[in-house]
Amino acid sequence: MWTVALLLSLGACGDSQIHGDVLRFRGAPPENLLWLSIDTLRRDRLGSFGGDAAVTPGLDALIRGGVLLRDHRSCAGWTWPSVLCATRGIGPYVLPHVATIYTNRLPAPEGPTLASMLLAEGYATGLFSSNKWLGPDWGSSGGFEVTEVSSGQDANEIFALSRKFLRGASAPWFVHLHVREPHDPYDAAVPANLHSLTPIPYDLTDQEEYKRIDADWSGLSVNEQALITAHLFARYDAELREVDGRIAAGLADFERAGLL
Repeated sequence: MWTVALLLSLGACGDSQIHGDVLRFRGAPPENLLWLSIDTLRRDRLGSFGGDAAVTPGLDALIRGGVLLRDHRSCAGWTWPSVLCATRGIGPYVLPHVATIYTNRLPAPEGPTLASMLLAEGYATGLFSSNKWLGPDWGSSGGFEVTEVSSGQDANEIFALSRKFLRGASAPWFVHLHVREPHDPYDAAVPANLHSLTPIPYDLTDQEEYKRIDADWSGLSVNEQALITAHLFARYDAELREVDGRIAAGLADFERAGLL
């Protein structure tokens, strides 16, 4: 048996309350744990939270078949400190510096992690990440026997690496997969449909252009800002649709290989 912990959102929502008992499993509890975290995933683009259901059928199916924590909160709005909160149970103020995106960065201090605790209990542990913030360079991969991090890998490649690891792993196992899509620059293999939108003077397939948008933003009119936002969401949804399909295919491959 296995279970998936799916870290979906950096946002917060206070529209639910806890009722009844804590989570209980029917039958035997799971032995293996697959943790799937998705970088820069906006909850408002998921069909389960009011977005276009045609964009995220795979993720929405996981949500419908699982336990959804609607009032879960992350401690930060970007990858590195939020990952530390999720995997180590520490907040950004435990770090010896401010966990800003651009300046004053130091690796996180050593400490216990979910992976190190499971490793001590005999689990095989593997981390496969397409974002360097979740990796050894920044103190966020403690406890993993095998760690592979590459910013150039898409979700298909991350799943493939983990399948190779699991074929040689003894049960029980804990595997954390971190996929970077959807992430700027938005350049999905199947391009977004932009025919209904007036063109904008920015190339959203070039990461440097996002800095130019930031610099120009306050001087743009409300209509110009709305048009750029529409382009961004269209391109974002195209990448989200793509990674949704890759995740569904990756989990299906796990099933066919008997890894679950």
